[in-house]
Amino acid sequence: MSGGVIMEAMNICKTFTSRAGKELRALDYVSLAVREGEFVCLLGPSGCGKSTLLRILAGLETAFEGTVSSEGERVLGPDRKRGMVFQEYSLFPWRTIEENVAAGLEFAGIPPAGRRERSLRFLDLVGLSGFAHSLPHELSGGMRQRAAIARALAADPRILLMDEPFGALDAHTRILLQKELLRIWSASRKTVVFVTLDSRPFITRLPGKSL
Repeated sequence: MSGGVIMEAMNICKTFTSRAGKELRALDYVSLAVREGEFVCLLGPSGCGKSTLLRILAGLETAFEGTVSSEGERVLGPDRKRGMVFQEYSLFPWRTIEENVAAGLEFAGIPPAGRRERSLRFLDLVGLSGFAHSLPHELSGGMRQRAAIARALAADPRILLMDEPFGALDAHTRILLQKELLRIWSASRKTVVFVTLDSRPFITRLPGKSL
């Protein structure tokens, strides 16, 4: 069951201006309410403003009209309570997978023993427990994206924001990881906002949900 509203965007407007001075309205009075524990898909074609809205929710984009609040507080910038998974893997190539997953915990000052325990726990959750000591280049694209998800989850955010994380993968791997993500969501019950071009795998598999 979903809880109360954990994140809300009200009347969001965002306009981009090109170097030639031409204005492009990316978002025009968009409002959104996300309840705790929900899996919400932002669906639409390329260029419609989905990723821009997600960056605004994350606090990565601050030049816009309207307001965004998270757990009753105004969003003015990034916060550890909101984890972000990007389209690119964004892993440190010189670190092992375990060390990559622990990066956010290290920056937060978590002691080594605690970092290791949490990293291994979330690597097991995403099915990468046997690859903790591998380097990113030794893993497939799908496995690297699993590691990126494990890193976001290990930081224990209240809300997980995902910007087309499987968009660069082949169709077969993308479907497999979409199924895997739903399994992880069912196990963790994190609030998820997921940007996608195709929500069909989620619509057909979310228990008791209709997006």
